[in-house]
Amino acid sequence: MELTAAEVEELFEKLGQAGVNLSILVEPQVPVPVAGSWHVYMSGPGAGAEGFQARGCHSFAECLDKALAALRHGPGDWHWLDLYLDGE
Repeated sequence: MELTAAEVEELFEKLGQAGVNLSILVEPQVPVPVAGSWHVYMSGPGAGAEGFQARGCHSFAECLDKALAALRHGPGDWHWLDLYLDGE
């Protein structure tokens, strides 16, 4: 699903209100050429005891999809994330 900048902002605000800290970053140089340079880190009370991280994604969208899928399939009331997930 393609999200507009306003939709991404709204999503991040909702995640923050739900107790989730979500960071997505890109590294300019990747040590392993096969891996992507995008990484996602999720923590906070809403992200569960262990949080979530995925390194080596190939795009912002891939990072976001992985983080949202982890939340959606974890404990808690995350059904509203279906609006942002492709084919989940």
